[in-house]
Amino acid sequence: MKPNCLTSLSSSAVHKVLGFAGGSLADRLLRFLGIAVFAALAACQPYLPPEPPPEASPWPLGPGDHLRVVIFEQNQLGGEFAVGDDGTISLPLVGRLQVAGSTPAATEKLIADRFNHGILKEPQVNVEMLRYRPIYVYGEVTKPGAYDFAGKLIVLNAVSLAGGYTYRAQKEGTTVIRNTDPDRKPISVRETTPVGPGDVIYVPERWF
Repeated sequence: MKPNCLTSLSSSAVHKVLGFAGGSLADRLLRFLGIAVFAALAACQPYLPPEPPPEASPWPLGPGDHLRVVIFEQNQLGGEFAVGDDGTISLPLVGRLQVAGSTPAATEKLIADRFNHGILKEPQVNVEMLRYRPIYVYGEVTKPGAYDFAGKLIVLNAVSLAGGYTYRAQKEGTTVIRNTDPDRKPISVRETTPVGPGDVIYVPERWF
């Protein structure tokens, strides 16, 4: 178990300070307290749990994503689609398909399997991501709000999109709520932690 910061001074250091020649007992105690506080503050580092592993990329689909479906030699059956709030898209002839939580590659197989049931023979399907759902950055940033997710993002990139930290920001206390987490539980993160589409980044205010 990690020792408490305030008790991290060695016993030898205590004896050396208390045994310092010269001065009254009060002087020596004040000197000891000053050194103890300085050493404890120097030894203390903000604690964060282990950094969560990066999410798999490409990211799973979710409500608000926009994609293009191409069916080889069957252009009229494809097109551009938005994933609805219920996690589905609606294609000609096959109706609604649940795609939320599936990667683009898995969605290609899902669509091909559906068309392969008495509609097309061994269809070739390609799913291209046009736009992922946005990320959200709140708290002590210059311009809180929603921002487009593009490419690979880390926490520092997301904060930069929101105009950077304010002077009150407690950078070490930043948390993320993963869009893929059904419990919506905030987790402590570092500036280098990957951010996924739909994630909510919160930068708290420091108290001093």
